[in-house]
Amino acid sequence: MKQYKKSITKKQKNKPGNKQKKPANNSKITYWHKSGLLSILTRCCVSYGVTLEEVRSRTRRESVVFARQAYCYKAFWDTCQSTNNIGELINRDHSTVSHSIKTVKNYLEVDYRRFTDIYNMLLND
Repeated sequence: MKQYKKSITKKQKNKPGNKQKKPANNSKITYWHKSGLLSILTRCCVSYGVTLEEVRSRTRRESVVFARQAYCYKAFWDTCQSTNNIGELINRDHSTVSHSIKTVKNYLEVDYRRFTDIYNMLLND
């Protein structure tokens, strides 16, 4: 015997028990956290000589990529924000932020002389 799904009529939709739940919008960053992330991003941009628009764009130029990666690393370790919130400011996915954090960590462990500007910027703040 087949069981059919019960369709909900308009009258039933309006009943209090049948309301569909809206998804929670937890991805919005509050003002004080966003300003902290924005200050980290601007410091990274200044130290690499790139603009905020370039960091938020899709370009893969080396200086822009290093600025993005340094921002992700610094923001992850200095704030209590999730990788989703960190990536939201630079139009990136949480997996991209995780990859950037891992990449900077590897840079600092393997060949720290090549990336002394990242190292100095991260230590001086």
